[in-house]
Amino acid sequence: MPRTKEEKKAYLKEYYAKEENKAKAIIRSREWYHKNKELIKESKNAKERERYHKNKEKEALRNKEYRANNKEKVALASKTYYDNNKEKARIQQWKRRGIIDDDFTSLNEVFKQQTHCWICLEEYSNKIRKCLDHDWEITDDGNVRYICCHICNTTVVG
Repeated sequence: MPRTKEEKKAYLKEYYAKEENKAKAIIRSREWYHKNKELIKESKNAKERERYHKNKEKEALRNKEYRANNKEKVALASKTYYDNNKEKARIQQWKRRGIIDDDFTSLNEVFKQQTHCWICLEEYSNKIRKCLDHDWEITDDGNVRYICCHICNTTVVG
């Protein structure tokens, strides 16, 4: 004979009150999640894309108004994010500027360790900014040439 909703609820409450049953349920839940992770992700992404495209103009207007009304808050959030993610932001900036490399993480480590310009041998300071020089003509392979100061980066050709 089938149980009523109340009976089922009471049974489950009693069942999950026991530690061994609670542990089993957690293990089953995690196993199911790991088996279906991609399906869940695809479904969630599809729903988000659909919602975004359906309300694109409305969301853009809402975001624009929010940024206009909360300039200080947005600036603080941006600065905080940048301060906490400097290396990630630096790598994104390099990619936007056309720098190509197989391993940006190791390139960033080399960049951080440099204390002197590779061209003029001047030490970096607050006034002398460190730059990553690259060849604009190379578009399919690593195009980094030097880690140098801003002056050498803007004046040295080839």
